[in-house]
Amino acid sequence: PTTTTTPTRPPTALEADLAGIIADLLGRDAVDVDDDFFALGGDSITAIHLVSRAGRLGHSLSARDVFEAPTVAGLAARVTDIGPGTAMAAQGPVPLTPIQSWFFGLDIAQPDHWNQSVSIEAGEELDPQRIEQALQRLVERHDALRLRFRGHEQSLQQIGPVIVCAAATPEDLDAAVAAAQASLDLAAGRVLAAVYCDDGLVLIAPHLVVDAISWGIVVE
Repeated sequence: PTTTTTPTRPPTALEADLAGIIADLLGRDAVDVDDDFFALGGDSITAIHLVSRAGRLGHSLSARDVFEAPTVAGLAARVTDIGPGTAMAAQGPVPLTPIQSWFFGLDIAQPDHWNQSVSIEAGEELDPQRIEQALQRLVERHDALRLRFRGHEQSLQQIGPVIVCAAATPEDLDAAVAAAQASLDLAAGRVLAAVYCDDGLVLIAPHLVVDAISWGIVVE
């Protein structure tokens, strides 16, 4: 059910942005500056989506900010404005996450092929040039899509185009997807592959850099 809230004071422009995002995520008619994100029905997954949507408007937040300052006013006080569409362009070595350390400890024969995929139906014929531009923007925007894994360590680097992007016909789609998956290379930084066919798009990435929640953000 939707609810309405009587505002305690007019929001700033930044607070209005955040309130609008929260209202949309939680199905609310309106959100006040003093409303608590979690009291309104938010959870850890929607908090990640809140951070992602705020970032697209140029408002940098972390999931930790949402947990520590869950009101609209509290979040606004923690925002760092980076400008809409700004890439963070992180680089340098970063430690493995616990699940990444576990994975490399398995010492499996083909670690490059421990992948996940998602299939998208666009509802209209895709423009190859725009698809490739959008994928490149994803790589620029999301640090995990610029990861390289070498010697069971990982680093973030500003790198050139490493996306494997291929067109396919309905008849050879399965073969094209299999070839795209086989092309991924953790050491070389090829951690995103795409195959498009008419109005369909298949995205493939190692589970080391993406999970179910990440896919939701990337697809959106």
